[in-house]
Amino acid sequence: MSLVAAALADRFAAATLLVVMVRTGLTFRENRLILEQIREQAVTDALTGLGNRRRLIDDLDRARVQSPGSGSVGMRIAGDWIIWRTWD
Repeated sequence: MSLVAAALADRFAAATLLVVMVRTGLTFRENRLILEQIREQAVTDALTGLGNRRRLIDDLDRARVQSPGSGSVGMRIAGDWIIWRTWD
């Protein structure tokens, strides 16, 4: 192979690697957006857009973790069931 052909092959290889890296970055961004949409759909009613039972439980758990003190009595209400328990 001539010197010019070798230099051209190196440039094509570098350009190919650059295209692959850009496409990989775009794919990761698309996957992250899809994952965020799936997480939102998992805790939201599709028809009304309101939070469902899973969101309520997550919000209550988050509030329990953020609340000061320990050993307080917590309450979860979702649908027709109520659970009282001591948070340790």
